[in-house]
Amino acid sequence: MSVDSESLVSASQLALSVIEQFIDREVPLQMTGADAHRKELAPISGVSFYQVALEFLESERGRVRQGGLAKESLRIMTNRLEAVICPLLGELPIASIPGSLLVNLRSSLIAKYSTVTVHQYFVLVRKIFRFAVEMGYIHEPPALPLIDAKGGVRSPFSAHEYVQLMRGAKRLIGTTHPKASAALIKTRGIRQEHLIFAPDTYAAIRFMVNGFLRPGDLRLLRHRHVSFAKQKDLHYLKLTSPTNKGHSAPVVTLVPAVRAYEWLTRQRPVNPDDYVFLPQVANRKYALSVLGFQFEWLLNELGLRLDQNGRPRTLYSLRHTAIMLRLLYGKNIDLLTLARNARTSVDMLNRFYASTLVPEQNIEMLQSRR
Repeated sequence: MSVDSESLVSASQLALSVIEQFIDREVPLQMTGADAHRKELAPISGVSFYQVALEFLESERGRVRQGGLAKESLRIMTNRLEAVICPLLGELPIASIPGSLLVNLRSSLIAKYSTVTVHQYFVLVRKIFRFAVEMGYIHEPPALPLIDAKGGVRSPFSAHEYVQLMRGAKRLIGTTHPKASAALIKTRGIRQEHLIFAPDTYAAIRFMVNGFLRPGDLRLLRHRHVSFAKQKDLHYLKLTSPTNKGHSAPVVTLVPAVRAYEWLTRQRPVNPDDYVFLPQVANRKYALSVLGFQFEWLLNELGLRLDQNGRPRTLYSLRHTAIMLRLLYGKNIDLLTLARNARTSVDMLNRFYASTLVPEQNIEMLQSRR
C-alpha cells in the first residue's frame, strides 16, 4: 500500500493536536472533525496504528484524571507520537506493520537520540500494540527490534572536579562567552544577553550536587516550593517541587544547598511565585537550555567536557555526581532512603548511577569491622 507522507503527517498532527487540547480539561473527548478525517485515512483491511494510538491516548488521559499518570508523561507520549511515530506508522493497518519498518524507526531514532531515549520510544510503541491486543484489533503484538538501553550511564564528577567546577563558575560570572557572535546565537538559539555567564548557573551547580535534582526540576522550581527546615543540628531545604517522572515526594537537601539558595536570593528580590533559576525567562524550556549552554561553556573552559573514557558530560552529570558522592562519602547510607530522596528507585540507582562505582572507591567500608 502506498503512503502519502504529507497527508499522513498533516492528519496525524491534526488528530493528536486535538488530544493535546483536551489534556487539561475534564470533559469527554469530542473529535468529530478528526474522526471524520481519520475514517478517510483508515485502510479497508483494518484499523490503523494511528486510530489505535488515539484511543490509547484517551485511555491514558483517564489515568491522568485518576492520578495514576503524570500529566507531563501524557504530553511526552503525545509529542513523540505526533512528531516521530505516527508519521511513519500511522496510516498502516496495525495488524500488518512490517518488521522492516520498525527497524527503520529504530535506525532513524538512534541517529538522533541516546539509546535510553530510543528505548523509551519503543516502550510507547509496545504499549500501543498491547493496547491493540486488549481492544481485540490484533491477536498478539509483533516482535520489536532490540534496543540496548545501557548507554544511559552518565559520567559523574569527582570531588576534586566538583571543586574545580565551583571555582571556575564563580570566576566566569559576568563574563562574555569567548566565541560570542551572530553565528553562535543562530546555531545555538541563545539570545545575546545569555552569552554572559549568569550567577544562576553557578548556584544551580551547587544546588544540584547537594539537592539531588534532575535538570528538569530546575526549570520548574519556584521559591514557594522551597522551605527551610532544621532537625537536631542539621539545617536543610525541603523541596516540594512539581511531580516529575511520576514522583511527587518532597526532597531534602544537604547543607551546601542552603548556602547556594541563600547566596542566590541575595542577588535579587524574591517573590514566592518566581522561578528560582533565571526567573526573568518566561519560556522554561529555553531557561533550561541557557543553563545547559553556560554549563557546557564552563566545562570547555576547564577541559572537563569529556570524562576519562571519552563520554560527554551535561547538566545531568551533576545529579549523577550528587548520588555518587553520597554513595562514596555518606556514612552508612541506605540505598532506599537515597533513592526516595532522589525521586528514583533502587533499581535505577544500580543500573544508571552506582554502575560506575568500583569497589576500590569504598575500600574502607569493604574492610571495616563491627
